[in-house]
Amino acid sequence: MAEIWSSDFNLKSEDGCTAEEDLVFSFNAAGTQQNLFFDCSHIPNGVAASISLQMYVIDTDGNSEYCDVILELQDSQLSNACQDVDGGKASVVGTIVNAKNEGVLDIEVELMDMEMQEADVDMTTEVGAYAFDEVDFYGEYVIEPYKNNDALNGVSTLDLVMIQRHILELAPLDSPYKLIAADINGNDKVSSSDLLLLRKVILGIRTDFDNNTSWRFIPNTFEIETPEDPFGFPEKVILNELYIDKEINFTAIKVGDVNGNATNLVGKNESSTRSDAKALFVENQTFIQGQAINVEVLANEVKNTVGMQMMFNYDDKVMTYSSIESGLLNVDITNVNVNNGQIVISWNDTKAHKLNNEDVLFDLNFVAIADGNLSNILDVNTKNFKSESYDDQLNISEVILEVGTRSVEIVATQLYQNSPNPFKGMTSIGFDLEEAGFATISIFDIAGKELYKISNDFAKGYNEMTIDIRSIGATSGILYYQLKAENYIASKKMIVLQ
Repeated sequence: MAEIWSSDFNLKSEDGCTAEEDLVFSFNAAGTQQNLFFDCSHIPNGVAASISLQMYVIDTDGNSEYCDVILELQDSQLSNACQDVDGGKASVVGTIVNAKNEGVLDIEVELMDMEMQEADVDMTTEVGAYAFDEVDFYGEYVIEPYKNNDALNGVSTLDLVMIQRHILELAPLDSPYKLIAADINGNDKVSSSDLLLLRKVILGIRTDFDNNTSWRFIPNTFEIETPEDPFGFPEKVILNELYIDKEINFTAIKVGDVNGNATNLVGKNESSTRSDAKALFVENQTFIQGQAINVEVLANEVKNTVGMQMMFNYDDKVMTYSSIESGLLNVDITNVNVNNGQIVISWNDTKAHKLNNEDVLFDLNFVAIADGNLSNILDVNTKNFKSESYDDQLNISEVILEVGTRSVEIVATQLYQNSPNPFKGMTSIGFDLEEAGFATISIFDIAGKELYKISNDFAKGYNEMTIDIRSIGATSGILYYQLKAENYIASKKMIVLQ
């Protein structure tokens, strides 16, 4: 028989009013069960058992708190006081979840018998569960998850944006799991070489990660002591002399998926929040065999982007791709992969680009090998590839392509409502100008006192400026802003929140 005291589980309990030596430790809230006795009846298999208990700490006023504790009760191998169950076996079970606590399907979990050098394998269910039953007592085993396929799962140019911002210290990644996901080449740090490798996977140049697997796993019993430097973690668990059932759980991390939108099911659409689709524009062209074809890709409905990726489909029996040229987006051969009538482009920058309808993002150059019409043979693929754009707030918009004839757009000078409104701190004021020229934006308080004024030469079409309302001395309430341009004046109201 073994006697266990509740105070054996105490790890320096403290109370603000009661001295440490006056605290009472008990297995019940009344404080009357300070010790317990255990015998072989508590060890059904005759070898060992895990027993859940509650250890209470009680002060001199009768107030109490408790914590859940586990007693590992084991028969002595010297005295062998308890009758062992013949052929004693244990089970080893667990779950594998992602950082959002969602189960991950189809992870290969290996149970290696180190003495016999034999392995059993189980695949996780859709809730991330695995189980090994009938595991022999007293053996030494290693539990290790593994998954190294579907490298593109959850990966996009948005992840490149986030990794680059982290490297430049513009927006550091805020969790150890994101840092592990950003270590593409598995060298225990995040650097520009990770950007290069990840872009190759996005473009389809590579289908795997150099010196790394597509998924990493951390045992839940392992504590990451330095979240900003989480590397050097174990990815397997060693069980020495197994004699009781074990539950071993892991956290799964998809390499490259910094924003955490990987799906748990291969082939299932990834979870991401997208705004309405935004169309790029290409002027339609009719061409003849042998003609060089220059295709200007216009921003059209994309007004704000810090990164884009897209797949153009073209008929390679009608024209052949020759090159890409930068427009407002700085692109070169490292941003492009061309194969079998598909052009995959991945581009990002450190800051967002504000765009107008007619801005040329880049040029695609082809040579016609047959007569044709551009509208029949060029499109953006949204079915088999995530063609999308990311704005300065990292919102995702699907990108589509419009091929047609550009009507001459008459731009009228117009002042728009500030956004956001109402607001705290920062807001943006947008306006269109019929022609490029001189214009003035002014801000007034409710009494008509001018608080802010800026005059400048602005481009034709849409313009936007961001105002920090705190810098002009306004705190809260109603303000008015005004646009003055050639033959135009207009005002609107804005509301500043405290």
